[in-house]
Amino acid sequence: MVKADGAGLEEAVRVLKAGGVAVIPTDTVYGLAAHPDCPEAVARLSSLKGRPSDKPIALLASDVMAVENFLGGLEAQPRRLAKLHWPGALTLVLPSSKGTFEGVRVPNHVFTRELISRCGGVLRVTSANESGCAPATDAALTFENVGLGADIVVDDGVSPGGEASTVAKSDKGELVLLREGPVAFNVLASASPRRAKILRDHGVDFIVVKTDVEEVTYPGDPGRTVRENALAKGAAVKSRGHVIAADTIVWLNGKIY
Repeated sequence: MVKADGAGLEEAVRVLKAGGVAVIPTDTVYGLAAHPDCPEAVARLSSLKGRPSDKPIALLASDVMAVENFLGGLEAQPRRLAKLHWPGALTLVLPSSKGTFEGVRVPNHVFTRELISRCGGVLRVTSANESGCAPATDAALTFENVGLGADIVVDDGVSPGGEASTVAKSDKGELVLLREGPVAFNVLASASPRRAKILRDHGVDFIVVKTDVEEVTYPGDPGRTVRENALAKGAAVKSRGHVIAADTIVWLNGKIY
């Protein structure tokens, strides 16, 4: 175990470049890291984590430029989200030039960003706990799960965030929430492509959550019909962000169509 200081930084860089596995601090929870150019280290990371070897492991990056270099570019929406939330607790699952998707994040932790930068700009990192166990918020807790199997543990006290990052997938303008976390998004409780277009045209980032609410009709009262249907759709969505719900009907000659 080393401290998150200059000497600890040098040793962690040496271990990771040599194909080792490291426990490192982040702004959310402690992470288990390996260099992406060392496939044996990445495989060992998966084994320590207790997860299938074919399940992808996200990347932590030193900055947005490193993300662009690794993925081969960024689409407009991820670039906007990166500007808003990086460095920070948002993991974006993005398309790469290789035809695959990669989960990437720039952590709000100065030591960790410097470590990643010294290792080439990106590291494969997952939370430093066995799959299904609670994430570790300090270095000592990592030894209860995966720390004893790592080559080095960098101790930087208690993680300031204490909660795993929000994970969202961005693809061709669509944003899908994969895991709730500290970063909350607007939620559109509707599958209507027209409502989605209105929000996109106004530069609003949002996720779509389709509800199974059974719609009601009040003959002769179009206002009550749309109001109660919209409220029911909104109430069916559990989210940390703002929920936008709507309903549309056609009302003609005293009849609801």
